[in-house]
Amino acid sequence: MKICFQLDLVLYINRILPSISFIIIKMNSY
Repeated sequence: MKICFQLDLVLYINRILPSISFIIIKMNSY
């Protein structure tokens, strides 16, 4: 259960992180 949750969290972070970094790059370019 805990391992499954941890894996799910990693997958969620891997999915959301590119969006966050893209937003940061766009903000820095202004």
